[in-house]
Amino acid sequence: MNSRQRVLAALSADQTPDCVPWIEQAFSYKVVSGLLGRDVVDPVTLQQTDEKEIARYCKTAIAVYAQLGLDGISCPAWTPRIADPVIRDGKPVPRTSTPALTDWDSFNRRTAALPRPRELPFAHYVPAWSKAMRQSDLFLALAVGMQYRMLEVSVGFENMAQWSIEQPDLLHACAAFFCDWTCEAITLILHACSFDAVWLDDDLAYKTATFVSPAMLREFVFPYHRRIVNLARSHGLPTLFHSDGNLSAILEDLIASGFVALHPLERLAFDIRSA
Repeated sequence: MNSRQRVLAALSADQTPDCVPWIEQAFSYKVVSGLLGRDVVDPVTLQQTDEKEIARYCKTAIAVYAQLGLDGISCPAWTPRIADPVIRDGKPVPRTSTPALTDWDSFNRRTAALPRPRELPFAHYVPAWSKAMRQSDLFLALAVGMQYRMLEVSVGFENMAQWSIEQPDLLHACAAFFCDWTCEAITLILHACSFDAVWLDDDLAYKTATFVSPAMLREFVFPYHRRIVNLARSHGLPTLFHSDGNLSAILEDLIASGFVALHPLERLAFDIRSA
């Protein structure tokens, strides 16, 4: 079996792979640089759209994946968050933001202003990446998301909790918007290029429990996960799911949503064999 066949066999219900496949969501170009002993810049990470640069990097990456024994990799097409940067000393604080969706008015204004998938760099670099990576036998996944995390970042944890009781229609509107945007991106990309799976990235848990109650996830998150899974299925593709943390309370929900694989099975969070 080659790498692609191995992963597809592991994901199927009626085949057995020749060994346990190893796939990762992303592969740091800094790690690639360290392995090669020279600087390598990943144009996709930097959202560059030069097809020659993408092809050159992919050729290098394919060799590194083979050296390490990886069977698959993903390419990101992330949904943009709707949040405002936190400014300190005149500069934005990295990985820190303030939720921008605070009421119906801000929801209507900010969602209307968000660029559509076809307007973002990934509409150009993902097809180029897929074309270059198809020169290998690697399993290729289209990484999308994040449904819950977009709510947490764009709405805010406190508003999410409050709206789930006092304004559930507004929270559903936010969730539906991010889901619609993601589905539009998936459709755009899958009409332009080839992937073996969709990979939904949506961290839901700490090491001890889910961030919010399973009941809240069942109302405001999993129905939208199912829409994404069903869209991928309509293109003949399985959907993988990524979340760190202890997922034991929602494993049945993830199965019911249609996901065929779970990543990464965080060892210190829970034991999948007894979950």
